[in-house]
Amino acid sequence: SHHDKTAYAACTSLLATAVPAVSSKELITAYKKRLSKAPWDPEDKISVSAWRSSLWAKALQELREKQKTSDAAADTDIAASIAATAAAADGDCSGNNNNNNDDDDDDDGAARNDTAAAAATSSSAAIAPDCSGLDSSDLGRRLHECFDTTRLSSLAWVADAVSVVGSCHQMGLRTCIITNGHSEVQHPKIEAIKARELIPEIIVGGDEVKAGRMEKPDPGIFLAACKLLEVEPSEVIHVGDSFSSDVKGAFAAGLLGAVWVNASASNRPRGSVLEGSTKLWEIRRLSELL
Repeated sequence: SHHDKTAYAACTSLLATAVPAVSSKELITAYKKRLSKAPWDPEDKISVSAWRSSLWAKALQELREKQKTSDAAADTDIAASIAATAAAADGDCSGNNNNNNDDDDDDDGAARNDTAAAAATSSSAAIAPDCSGLDSSDLGRRLHECFDTTRLSSLAWVADAVSVVGSCHQMGLRTCIITNGHSEVQHPKIEAIKARELIPEIIVGGDEVKAGRMEKPDPGIFLAACKLLEVEPSEVIHVGDSFSSDVKGAFAAGLLGAVWVNASASNRPRGSVLEGSTKLWEIRRLSELL
């Protein structure tokens, strides 16, 4: 998302200032891979902040291991280069011995070897900048704080959301937000955009999971919203941008209808089957609801 891009750009700036030897592109890529596999502790033993800080630290360690491998390969190439240069120098000296210039030849061979060694050292430094002195845990914490703070400060309602919800309220319609995600992640987002000032009733999937229930697309969370609003499922239309979570969940709960906000004009997921009497509408922008 746009907000993620802004946050990663801030992390890139932090890295460029604090540890310029580290490739921000490689580090962020390694972090994203770990984040996609487990965005928070599967056993829920540590906080999301601590977990994601550790993911940054592990990504840095991964880069360090790659650096060690690169260093070892570079050292092997350099050693071979020095040996080849030394052999060439010895050959030159041997050829010149017939001219009885032994002392000059020894000096010349030593000079060649020194030059090769100096060039090799310079090449090694250029290939693998040293980041061995970095504190992975501290840098991981700083990167997470940078990402989180930047992302939260840049969050905003999607286009037309405020005006569309306002119009719904003017028509006497009741509204409720259902959002999936860990409680420690979703509640700060809700606070950042002051969501309750627009829609007071909010159900967070992470809270449901903690209570032993399930989040979208499980029908239970949709029925919980109906109960909160004191309406029947047959009176409710759900609006969301995820076909698998929002549309399928609305059909599973037997709601009146589901509106798929398909801004990117994506195709439906392969093999998706919708059963029931729930009606389906597809729009590109929220303003099309009115």
